[in-house]
Amino acid sequence: TQGQGKFAVGMDQEFVFDRDLKKKTQSFSGTAAGATLTGSYDVKPEIKNMYRTMVKASYGLLEGLDVYVKLGTADGEGRDSYSGTANWTVGGVRGQGPLSGNDKLKTGNAFAYGGGLKGVYALPGDWLIGADAQYLRHGHNYKATTSGTYVDPLIGRAAFEGSSKGKITFQEW
Repeated sequence: TQGQGKFAVGMDQEFVFDRDLKKKTQSFSGTAAGATLTGSYDVKPEIKNMYRTMVKASYGLLEGLDVYVKLGTADGEGRDSYSGTANWTVGGVRGQGPLSGNDKLKTGNAFAYGGGLKGVYALPGDWLIGADAQYLRHGHNYKATTSGTYVDPLIGRAAFEGSSKGKITFQEW
């Protein structure tokens, strides 16, 4: 920390790679080619790589305690794998089978911001103990590709692939 009543400006560069995110269960429903589709699957997302470049402005509230804000930019790539069960109905005939696949996601460069507190406590013998609590947020436009398979006893194995785009927001505590 820089000390009570003092102000500092610096630059933070962060590179994240291979970070596993919280597993999530998702459900779906819809129609395609005259069939009604429903099901659910578990998604295991992962950040393949992400970078953040941010300007950090901090102010010393007390000796050993700073408050700071961060403003900058972020970009990244991700992937996920999923598996679950799909159900279909066509003209009263029903089917069910395993569904699995993966997605690859690329985000566009986006504005990033955050803030936090950083504290340091002096221990005897010139030792220091510190802690940093921060919140970061950035929202992106993304493009994704997906590929997977569905297996059903009635129709056999079906492969699928596609692409999508949308918005995604990252928040960290």
